[in-house]
Amino acid sequence: MSGLLPWIFISQTIEVSASLLVNNGAILKNFPVHPLVYLGAQICDNTLNFLAAFFLLLLPVYAMSGQPWFHIPLLLLPMLILIFAVFCISWLVSSVNVFYRDTRFIISFLLNIAYFVAHL
Repeated sequence: MSGLLPWIFISQTIEVSASLLVNNGAILKNFPVHPLVYLGAQICDNTLNFLAAFFLLLLPVYAMSGQPWFHIPLLLLPMLILIFAVFCISWLVSSVNVFYRDTRFIISFLLNIAYFVAHL
């Protein structure tokens, strides 16, 4: 479960953000808001879902293992790195999808292959 939750976060965020700029093109043309605001909002939404699921899984595991609780704040740095990396990849994929509309289908296919290759 410790690897599955981040993988779900990564794949869902990248797949949803791939078509974000194309789907919200009319809104982006009518309102003077930077496109990264929409991308950031989508990533914040997925991050909150990920953190809720992660801590719902983490708290019972820590309670049953008897580990000291002061290690939990040390998870902040890897989570920030993960969120920043997903933001950068999502920005790249959504920008490329504006010019090449099949990018979201290719990304979805590559993420499915990467999931099964990682389990070998």
